[in-house]
Amino acid sequence: MGLQKEIKHLESRLAKIQELNKDLNQEAEICNALGELYFRNGEYRKAVKIHREELILCEALNDRLGVAIANRKIGENLCELRQFDQALDHVKEHLKIAREVARHVYY
Repeated sequence: MGLQKEIKHLESRLAKIQELNKDLNQEAEICNALGELYFRNGEYRKAVKIHREELILCEALNDRLGVAIANRKIGENLCELRQFDQALDHVKEHLKIAREVARHVYY
């Protein structure tokens, strides 16, 4: 499947999930995958927007690792948009949470 077809497929799946308003975990996973595809396609503004949706969902789910990853991906896309100050804020948040999560996993 081509990149554009994959994007359209995930956009359709996301719309259906949001319409049903049922599975926040699945919605967050689709946002993550869709953001990756936008990034690969050079659609950085769309990627930022969808990863911000993912961030909100992960916060609602109390998924700390998901919050960290969403922040990292937002930061990466903001770098591509040359919005370095905002990117740095998200990357710092990612690092802070990743360290917290690592302490709980390894200690």
